[in-house]
Amino acid sequence: MPVQEGEHQLSIAQYALGGLFRWVAYGFKSAKTLLKTTAGRSQKAEIDQAEGARWAEGLAMFSTVDGLKEDLKSVFCCS
Repeated sequence: MPVQEGEHQLSIAQYALGGLFRWVAYGFKSAKTLLKTTAGRSQKAEIDQAEGARWAEGLAMFSTVDGLKEDLKSVFCCS
């Protein structure tokens, strides 16, 4: 995105391992530990969801063009 002379553009990128999120979702247990019991296997299956469901859930978190337009209106325009 272009900026005017004298201005600076900055960005921040953050990264976290997926394993950390699974560790928390699994109740601070490893997948290996969950797979040792029937209840644990059931819990893991529920958390992991059907194949592709997590991908679709993550994709739905991204902004859409229409959503950005609405955000812009709500921030910079009068209601």
